[in-house]
Amino acid sequence: MHITQDVVIIETGEIFTRDLKMVPFGCYPNLDKKSPAGYLETDIYDEVFIISQFWGTSYFHKMFETLPRIAPYLEFLKNHTHIKIHASEVNGRTPEMLELLGIDKSRIVMGTVRAKVIYLPQHTACGTPPVQETQLLSYLYRKNIGQHYGGNKRNSIVLIRRTYSRGLSNHNTIYKMLGQLAKKYSMEMEVFADNPSPSLE
Repeated sequence: MHITQDVVIIETGEIFTRDLKMVPFGCYPNLDKKSPAGYLETDIYDEVFIISQFWGTSYFHKMFETLPRIAPYLEFLKNHTHIKIHASEVNGRTPEMLELLGIDKSRIVMGTVRAKVIYLPQHTACGTPPVQETQLLSYLYRKNIGQHYGGNKRNSIVLIRRTYSRGLSNHNTIYKMLGQLAKKYSMEMEVFADNPSPSLE
C-alpha cells in the first residue's frame, strides 16, 4: 500500500505527484510521462482510495483484478466514510458490488481527479487474480449476499450466453441438453445474456 500526498490520479489508477509518476505493475500500465491535460481544473478531494486500473469496466477484470484490491481494507474504508473510491466506472456493476460490501456508491469518483492524500493498494497483472484478496472478497460477498438477496428460492439451471467473444460455439446444443435436464428434474431453465448483463438480484 502506497500512501502519498498531493496527487493527480488518472483514469487507469496511475498517479502523478510533483515531478514523479508512479506506475504500479498492473494490467497494461500507462507509461506516458506527460501530465494529463487540464488537470488543474479537475475536482480535488481530501482522501482517495484507488482501485481503478486498465479494463476496469470489463466484467472479469473488475471482479478478479479490481475489486479484490479493496478486500483487505474494507473495515478501514467503512470506518472512514469520507474517503472517496477512485474506480473505473460510477455506474454499472462496480457500484452495485461495492454497495453489497457496505460502501455507498456516492463515494465513487472516476477519471482524472486530484487528491490531498491517496491510498494505492497493489495493482493486479492481467489475468492473474491475487489469491488471498480474491478469496477474502469471495468470503465477504458470501457473508453479505444473504442479507440483500436470496429471499426467493429458485430451482433453476442458469446458462450464461456471451454475445461477442469467448462464447461457446455449441451454445444451442448445450441449451437443449440443459433444457432436457431441467425438465427431467422439474427445474426452470434460465439464460442470462451479457448484453446487457442481468442485475445482481
